[in-house]
Amino acid sequence: MNRLRKIEIPYKSTLMDEVNDRALFDSSFRSCMIHYDFYNKGICAVKDEYLVEKPFFGLIESCFEGISGEDYQELLDNKIFRLSEAIEKVLIISTQGYRPFSS
Repeated sequence: MNRLRKIEIPYKSTLMDEVNDRALFDSSFRSCMIHYDFYNKGICAVKDEYLVEKPFFGLIESCFEGISGEDYQELLDNKIFRLSEAIEKVLIISTQGYRPFSS
């Protein structure tokens, strides 16, 4: 990415916008996923109102303003798809003949 920042290429701004949009990457969520712990700096990342038996035990809802795990997954899938499209345009990669990961 640092190399791409330095050169002028078509569609670079679209790719950089997607890379810089960190809305789906909350630091508490990332810390819990990386360190396999629901605590960040001694504070539980899961809010009491979301601490129920659901995927990730309410972590997604706590870190992303109540959004459900299913909705978060859909947003994440869309983000990956947009990143993929932006990279294809920058690198001029043809994806004809390939099918998407999810349908």
